Amino acid sequence: MPDPQLVRFVSGEVEPAGRYLSLRIEVAAGNPIDLQLAATDISAFSNLLLLLGLHASAQRPELKASQADDLIPLPVQALSVGELIDGTKLLVMEVGATSLAFALPSEGIEEIGQAFMTMSASADRHSA
Repeated sequence: MPDPQLVRFVSGEVEPAGRYLSLRIEVAAGNPIDLQLAATDISAFSNLLLLLGLHASAQRPELKASQADDLIPLPVQALSVGELIDGTKLLVMEVGATSLAFALPSEGIEEIGQAFMTMSASADRHSA
């Protein structure tokens, strides 16, 4: 494998038929790299990046998660909870063509449920 290039910026767009994402990866040295990612591969690609980020943070504890002002709110089309055969609790979010599943401790699901109930009650009071 040739020496990897340091990524400086990534931009992209959706192909008109929605089958592919076109990505332009700008590197520190050299010409930009243009790639296409099939829309059906978005979940796998997102999961790969998140898992690699998890491993990077385990190796470098000083790495911090993004601050609130760095976050980009994503519109969630569906949100659900579930449980694997081994008892692992899941929070599943669907964003466009991507489904992300997050393993949570049991008390995490309880906290999320209570937060949703509180937010729902607050929303009901504001709409009344």
